[in-house]
Amino acid sequence: MNSPKIGELHWLIRKRRNGHETIGFVIDKDNFGCLIIGSPRGSYLTGHGERWQSKWKELQTEGYLPEKEAKEEKIIPSSWKPPRIKKVDKEMIKIVRTLKKR
Repeated sequence: MNSPKIGELHWLIRKRRNGHETIGFVIDKDNFGCLIIGSPRGSYLTGHGERWQSKWKELQTEGYLPEKEAKEEKIIPSSWKPPRIKKVDKEMIKIVRTLKKR
């Protein structure tokens, strides 16, 4: 699995009994934490010193694959398009792309 790039929205997909589950992943500008979009627990920022690398590994352990790999594994079709992003999540992405650690 390739490492994600800072500030880019990466889609992660895992196979479910009746299809698939999709979440978004964005590393903050400081290359420390990340934003998770649309998880079963909702959208949230990592916190309490959790680095994006540990969240990325945790998601792998939970069965999530990057979009490209999910297509190769035929979890999603090659024509798959990402889900529509809620307005509040779009705003959070903008914030994370400019966020600086204090």
